Amino acid sequence: MGEKLPAIEVKNEVVWVNHDVEMPFNFEEDKSSKIGVFLTPEPKNEQESIFHVRVMDNHFRSALLGKVVFKDKEGNLYRDVDIKGMGAVTSEPGDLQVEIIEKGSGKKYDRGKTPWGFLDWGYAETDRDMSELFIKQGLRTHRALAIIRLDEIVVENGEKISVSKARKLEYIKYTTEPVIEVRAFGTKARITDGINPALFKDAKHMVAQELGENPQDFTDEKYLKWFAKTLGEQVAIIHNAGFIHRYLTDHNITLDCRIVDLDSVKKNKAKELLYDKEMIKDIYQAISSLVVFYRDKNIVNYRGLIGDFLDSYISSSHLVAKVSP
Repeated sequence: MGEKLPAIEVKNEVVWVNHDVEMPFNFEEDKSSKIGVFLTPEPKNEQESIFHVRVMDNHFRSALLGKVVFKDKEGNLYRDVDIKGMGAVTSEPGDLQVEIIEKGSGKKYDRGKTPWGFLDWGYAETDRDMSELFIKQGLRTHRALAIIRLDEIVVENGEKISVSKARKLEYIKYTTEPVIEVRAFGTKARITDGINPALFKDAKHMVAQELGENPQDFTDEKYLKWFAKTLGEQVAIIHNAGFIHRYLTDHNITLDCRIVDLDSVKKNKAKELLYDKEMIKDIYQAISSLVVFYRDKNIVNYRGLIGDFLDSYISSSHLVAKVSP
């Protein structure tokens, strides 16, 4: 289910709170939050309160904060709450570790890992806005609960430094405005995590309960067929609204079939939407993600399930309906 890593609270300020969700957390705008944490290798202060956040493979800058069931005002259910932008769980492939020395003090800082773990305000804002827009369109997705500005970060040696100092040291770019986005999911696990039997079973059980099915009778076949048809509907919702996702990989589709990580979403400006290359790319990526999922589960006849996806997309697409005889 993932390992636990230590994190410590850093100076922060809550800059936005979603007032449309009756969440089990207390966020107040313009005030600091205990959830404003950053991963640390070794706390320098023995009196420092250490939080342990659970991380999963292939989730490089986000961690599971906790599990609690609650609803938004639209009646959508959520359980897994995560924080994104609290440092790099692992280094980016090909990262170079560069040692830098602060002028005057002679202190050494390692640059290369942590910057990959940041979330910039602009991306968080886009993700939030797209999430809010698409939820109203009926899309299954995550929901942003709060955005917290970071005024401090933790560097490789475990020391807290201000964001302004991090910019001067070129630890982050001058244009970077690091924030933490607090997000709610059904399950945080993605297709790429489906190879884990426990995560797969958990997601299948959650979907069965959502559908009012007896989890004992909700077979893998029923679940995977539901997944294909539901994903087709979800991609159609995005396209019907005049947008393209552009990154429908197996890491951006959860095991309860929510399309997430919406900071890549763009308005589709093509004149002929039905045959737009970006839309076709979305469909191709969604199918490729399904193929990965079904092959991981050793589904031999996955082509029939891909057909279910396409049938569902076509029947849900307003664009296809416009050109149908």
